[in-house]
Amino acid sequence: MNTNEYLDELKKVTGSDNKSAKILEIDKAYISMIRKRKRMTEELAIKIAKLIKIDECKILVDMQIEKTDGEVKESWKRVKERIAVH
Repeated sequence: MNTNEYLDELKKVTGSDNKSAKILEIDKAYISMIRKRKRMTEELAIKIAKLIKIDECKILVDMQIEKTDGEVKESWKRVKERIAVH
């Protein structure tokens, strides 16, 4: 999954990006920025993982896959397969 998909899953839990922002204790504009830039902090990713009830490792590995390219991206994909985080 990518960043926006994780935010969409969170929105299913909370009901809206605005409510998600309140629960995460961040500004709604920050959610919009995350959606646009497809980047968030690892700390925020872990909070989201807990709220949507997934293993934190999954979101952290997916973040690395999303923000890297080429050989590094392929290496992260192999890491994901090896640790069986789907």
